[in-house]
Amino acid sequence: MYGVENLIQCQICKKWFRQVGTHVFLTHGITAREYREAYGFDVKKGQLPEDYKELKHNQAIENGMDVRLQKTGIKTRFKKGQKGLGKYKRSAQTMARLKNMKHLFKKKGGAI
Repeated sequence: MYGVENLIQCQICKKWFRQVGTHVFLTHGITAREYREAYGFDVKKGQLPEDYKELKHNQAIENGMDVRLQKTGIKTRFKKGQKGLGKYKRSAQTMARLKNMKHLFKKKGGAI
């Protein structure tokens, strides 16, 4: 059994889960994205405990998923000015993350 530190609390029913996105879809009938939007979480970032993220990260690398995603990503990445960008309202959490990323890129001299 996991301790509370390895679980995430559902903001709807207040129960604790490893994968709250799966729970809200199956139990409450909303998508993980709708849940994150409704409760002000970053819509582009999944909600998983750190140890579970690391486990999934390691499994993806072992299975070669990182290489396959890079190849596929070239075809599917958004281009600047592309139609359909910015159709949703970004959460405060997303905006803070983007602001921090911009700051990091400015220090390194790169572009976003």
